[in-house]
Amino acid sequence: MTSFDSFTAVKALQPSTLNAVAAKLNASGFVTDEDGLGFGSNIIEHWKLKCDQLLITAGYVGGKLESIGKHFSHCGAIYVLYDTNKHDESAATKELNAAASKHS
Repeated sequence: MTSFDSFTAVKALQPSTLNAVAAKLNASGFVTDEDGLGFGSNIIEHWKLKCDQLLITAGYVGGKLESIGKHFSHCGAIYVLYDTNKHDESAATKELNAAASKHS
């Protein structure tokens, strides 16, 4: 079974998508697969350090990026990518909960 390659998937995204993701991360420090930016859950779930460089090229200026996800019974799994210079895992979990609450 071949595992998902997030680096290849990010490289294949349109520049406008990467620019929008970089801008959102610069502004808030978070991006989720629920943001409507075309940045899917597989990309965030399988994020690799080398993917950071692709967002830096698109204008991202923050710190190292980390990802976490959480399953919600009413809407399924949601994933968040976050700037570790601005947020910690606790803040990212709150962002996941806020995204899930929009499905209630």
